[in-house]
Amino acid sequence: MVTTSSVTAHLAGAIGKRTLLVFPGGLAPFHYWTQAGARHSLWYPSVEIVSGPSLDTWARVLARADEILRG
Repeated sequence: MVTTSSVTAHLAGAIGKRTLLVFPGGLAPFHYWTQAGARHSLWYPSVEIVSGPSLDTWARVLARADEILRG
């Protein structure tokens, strides 16, 4: 699943569904999802964070999510 920070992300994480949580790096950090530099959620190990300084637009974030999904 690919989602933004929402109830969908929390539900997916709670049931252990592999999830890519996406948000551009230019947005304020979602400190409740992860600590700086961590790749996975603090609360849900199945939720992978897709964000960062170089991923500063939605196009770049979604391109990176696509790369991850394709392996």
